[in-house]
Amino acid sequence: MNVEKYVVSALGAALAVPVHGDVPAERPASFVTVERTGGGRTEHGIIDRPQLAVQSWAPTRAEALALSEDVDAAMHELCGSGPVRLVLTNSIYNFPAEGSARYQGVYDLVARVYD
Repeated sequence: MNVEKYVVSALGAALAVPVHGDVPAERPASFVTVERTGGGRTEHGIIDRPQLAVQSWAPTRAEALALSEDVDAAMHELCGSGPVRLVLTNSIYNFPAEGSARYQGVYDLVARVYD
């Protein structure tokens, strides 16, 4: 089970904006990216504990913040669905990129590998 791929798909179904693993070459006005930034498998490789950076991109800082709030709610809705058993919000902060407004949420998850 690729938890990063699962979260991209699940958020894509839950949010009103596109969700990608990488910044798309042709950027929509608003979108979300999901990137695994750490974590490892435990319990003989059965439990995955990934840390994910989920970035909310939008035309303005206010819109990026609002999108990050939607992302946070959607991330917590993943708990108990599919392989995801626990979602903890580590932090949410303004993370501007050149020419774009962006907020980043960092999440710690617990997921079953074979679900």
